[in-house]
Amino acid sequence: MEEIAGAPISPWRLHDLRRTAGTGMASVGVPVSTISRVLNHAEGGVTKIYNRFSYADEKREALRVWAERLDEILGRD
Repeated sequence: MEEIAGAPISPWRLHDLRRTAGTGMASVGVPVSTISRVLNHAEGGVTKIYNRFSYADEKREALRVWAERLDEILGRD
């Protein structure tokens, strides 16, 4: 375990940031389907074949809401 500013920090990987973002977006009400798209999870079945919509606006809004929550956590209101 490493120490940063005297606090013990467990080793982490970049994938942990994806997990944190996904969990955090869920905690502020982002729909699971949008979280999956933000995290670029693969769709299966007919959805993959027939739904080619980008969901760019929905993903942008999800990331905006998550960024606001991060600002709150970091005290940057």
